[in-house]
Amino acid sequence: MSQIFALVDCNNFYASCEKLFAPQLKNVPVLVLSNNDGCVVARSREAKALGIKMGVPVFKIKQLIAKHKIQVFSSNYPLYADMSSRVMRTLEALAPRVEVYSIDEAFLDLSGLDKLFDLESFGKQVKAKVDKDTGIQVCVGIAPLKL
Repeated sequence: MSQIFALVDCNNFYASCEKLFAPQLKNVPVLVLSNNDGCVVARSREAKALGIKMGVPVFKIKQLIAKHKIQVFSSNYPLYADMSSRVMRTLEALAPRVEVYSIDEAFLDLSGLDKLFDLESFGKQVKAKVDKDTGIQVCVGIAPLKL
């Protein structure tokens, strides 16, 4: 039996969690800052498009924040942990074996299941189900190795 794994990775996880409960932030650039609010630890798609880099000290981008009306949040780890649990529960309902890799990533062991269903369709189903159940968008990569 050949091994097959899916890596499920939440998109812009901390920023996505903040946006999830604030619909007015749709299409608005969002940043999440480190514990002491000193550096950027997460960026929404819109913030990335503005060229904001991960880890940049917030004082270096104050003008950019003001110019583009970027919404800035302090880290909310209880929220992120709760949303991560919701995502992982959804994944556990979809795959027989799930290895949580980080707060926003998990490996699904699909070994042997490729003979039962189309893996590309499965990946699309995973994306749709996680979005429906949690509101979090994910990417899914499928390969014979976890690398």
